[in-house]
Amino acid sequence: GGQTIDATMRRILRDFPQYAPRAVSRPGGPHGEGAPWVMSLSNFVSDEEAEAFIAGCSSHFSRSLAGDELSPVRTSSQCWCSNNACERSPLTQAVAHRIANLTMVPHERYF
Repeated sequence: GGQTIDATMRRILRDFPQYAPRAVSRPGGPHGEGAPWVMSLSNFVSDEEAEAFIAGCSSHFSRSLAGDELSPVRTSSQCWCSNNACERSPLTQAVAHRIANLTMVPHERYF
């Protein structure tokens, strides 16, 4: 089995100082026992990598759904970085591998 969220978040705080990890919220912290983990990372994605995501998705944005249907209150657009130029970019692949290393979740599960 995989690690628990708590173990993963503690590992990020401990083992990745290059990203200056900061727990904005954590269970048992100032927000209470039921508070979720919310982590802030710095310098995790470079400007060049961010541009690769934007360029790779530029012609693949579609209206976000609420569940499986359009909603008048959800007006955002999204792009899945899969089966398109976004997924094929070496820069976005580098970010995917970085996320996998950080979370210990294979990038095929979320990318």
